[in-house]
Amino acid sequence: MLKGLGRIHWKTMYAPPGEFFGFLQKLESHWRESAAVVIHCLMGVGRSALTAACLLAMRGIPVAAAFEVIAKARECPVPDTSEQRSWVESFAKDFIRPRTG
Repeated sequence: MLKGLGRIHWKTMYAPPGEFFGFLQKLESHWRESAAVVIHCLMGVGRSALTAACLLAMRGIPVAAAFEVIAKARECPVPDTSEQRSWVESFAKDFIRPRTG
């Protein structure tokens, strides 16, 4: 591995949301410390967009705006399915506290 490059592996989206939140906390901590996180899955539009949207939501960005930022960066619509969008919306509601002032 390159100096300063780490890997945090998550092999499935089918884990309980609480476990996924723990994974996201690790990613968010790494992002905060290093200013860079790369997220990928097979095509880069479904699971990776879902993960990135959750991370952006953890930073206080509304889910719809998070998906817009990701779609612009990827130059394609994200996520793959309406179920993935709904999952992120539910996840944000259940696990992420709104930021105040």
